Amino acid sequence: MTRVSALICVRDGEAHLAEAIESVLGQTAPPAEVIVVEDSSTDGTVDVARSYAPRVRLVQPEPRGLGGARNVAVEAATGELIAFLDSDDLWEPRKLELQLEAFARDPALDFVFTRAREFASPTDAERFDVRPGPLPGGLASTLCARREAIARAGGFDVDVSVADVLSWLARAL
Repeated sequence: MTRVSALICVRDGEAHLAEAIESVLGQTAPPAEVIVVEDSSTDGTVDVARSYAPRVRLVQPEPRGLGGARNVAVEAATGELIAFLDSDDLWEPRKLELQLEAFARDPALDFVFTRAREFASPTDAERFDVRPGPLPGGLASTLCARREAIARAGGFDVDVSVADVLSWLARAL
């Protein structure tokens, strides 16, 4: 059985972290481990993550930014497959199951993205257009990759503050 590590990198994500963790723990094909990498939060993020122990492991490195936190998360993970979830996103219950099926169908795959459905709080929905239906995903929360593929592409950019996954993807391709 292929081991999947679910990795959540977060800074000041107290408001949404519990829902994100619950969406990982509720997978029809649960990950072997869930790791939260907390990057210098000033809110109650750490308390939320700790409340899920021992099902969730909390890692607190020196502040490194999102790309650095993703690299720390990959280093801490033990799975052959790495699946990311941003703390303000949610996984559909079959997300990992469907990605594992894709890897099983084609063992040469290095990574698989899913589609994404946008959502927003009522306040944010007033400020932003929420596009309907599933959209092509190029987001961290839709990525599941082989550990070796992440390493071959050089990990995540520590100097990029936006689109770190797209920067990694450009190198991976």
